[in-house]
Amino acid sequence: MNLPATMLGRIADLLTLVRLAVAPALMATLGVGRLTPAAALLALAWLTDALDGPAARAAQVETRLGHFDLLADTAVGAGALAGLGLAGDIPAVLAGTLLAVVGTGFLVLRNAAMSMALQAVGYAGLIWTLWDEGEDAVWLPLATAAGLLLLLHRRLFQAVIPGFLRGLATLRRRQKRFDL
Repeated sequence: MNLPATMLGRIADLLTLVRLAVAPALMATLGVGRLTPAAALLALAWLTDALDGPAARAAQVETRLGHFDLLADTAVGAGALAGLGLAGDIPAVLAGTLLAVVGTGFLVLRNAAMSMALQAVGYAGLIWTLWDEGEDAVWLPLATAAGLLLLLHRRLFQAVIPGFLRGLATLRRRQKRFDL
């Protein structure tokens, strides 16, 4: 069954919107210590991220929300980090400082490396907390990540890692420009 391009584009946009909605839900869920639903929300965010790009590419048209994809990804990582800070699983000062410095840096510079760093800290903090608390739900994001890695390993090596390295190189060039 071939879906029309406009329908595929709408599906891609809907997946991005779901991910944008997951970010505050993840923060609130973690903030009140609900780890199992938080694990499910993180897995959902990762699945929607894995599916929105292929849907948009299959549509062969620019989607309305495609330019918000990295922002949505960053928001999920920030939501996890903020929720962990609110719950006391990560010191609130550390979470707030990381959100302020790296999050603001990403918003100002739109640098993929800063986004990925913020996401990595939030995701690792959540998985560590799930593991440390002995939550059976720790396997939900771990299994999701493993499955996505198996399915999307080419994208990881062809787009994600090079994008991260380009972002680091851009930050390094900017740093050199402002060194005294």
